[in-house]
Amino acid sequence: MRGFPGARAALLPAVLVVLTAACGGQGRSAAPAPTPTRPVLKIATQSPLSGDRAVLGVAIRNGVQLAVEQRADRIAALGFDVKVIPFDDRARREVGLANAAQIVADPDVLLVIGHLTSNVALPASEVYQRAGLAMISPANSDPQLTAGGLDAVSRVIGRDDVQGAAAAEFAAAELKARRVFVVHDGSPAGRAVAGAFRERARGAGLAVVGEQKLEKDVAPLLAVLTASPPDVIYLSMTFAQAGAVIRQVRAKNAKSAFIGPDWLDSPRLLQFAGRGAVETYFTLVAGPPDFYPGTETFVQDYRKRFTAEPPPFALQA
Repeated sequence: MRGFPGARAALLPAVLVVLTAACGGQGRSAAPAPTPTRPVLKIATQSPLSGDRAVLGVAIRNGVQLAVEQRADRIAALGFDVKVIPFDDRARREVGLANAAQIVADPDVLLVIGHLTSNVALPASEVYQRAGLAMISPANSDPQLTAGGLDAVSRVIGRDDVQGAAAAEFAAAELKARRVFVVHDGSPAGRAVAGAFRERARGAGLAVVGEQKLEKDVAPLLAVLTASPPDVIYLSMTFAQAGAVIRQVRAKNAKSAFIGPDWLDSPRLLQFAGRGAVETYFTLVAGPPDFYPGTETFVQDYRKRFTAEPPPFALQA
């Protein structure tokens, strides 16, 4: 059974099997036939279930598991059982690709919910596309995921280019910034978000006084940032990298505000930045559950099922 593009057509033979088993044996006096076993449809999840990003990866798995459990009776009424098959991609490209090969080899997998990181999602999505397997991402924000014309791939959150633009508008309207400086980590995603911020900042009338890639030796960058501190420093990088930059800039008594994408959304940012994290802002591609109307029941059910608050992307999954 394959989930894309002919999911409904693929389900039809399984439905007929169920109906045939239920109606067979009429006119015989033999012992009653055993209760037929319902076909099992599989939903695969791919996300980091171990490592530094496991909190968000587990949230994706848990969100899918909760949805399936809550709808089990309705699915059974249609003649099927659904099983969640979680895969740990460790946020690593090679692991995600190996998992993807295993997933597409299983004809009972109906679709994939994942991934968390775009460095895994982009190459894995091509594997799913070739196999005709639907992929829905609850967390990937790289514009290329849905801009490449892969009709098997969908997402339910915002894109990084929107993050950069929103941050620039916030800097202009809310922080009243006039001079901004852009720093990125050199990755394709980091450059893309930084570019979106830069272009929207210029469109909003802000002066982009510089843009640099973060290097191992941060001394030259610090010298530039602290010689004439800009109003806002945009950090297109991970929370660990951003936290280290923030700490060192604050050590030079620079009063600049910091803004970044949702990669800064981690309590561990404070471990790296310390008290210097004050006046640090970040955008989100997916808001917390209470941001969306009608999610109170979801939050309560998640707490009851997993004895924890729902992290980001659990609701989207």
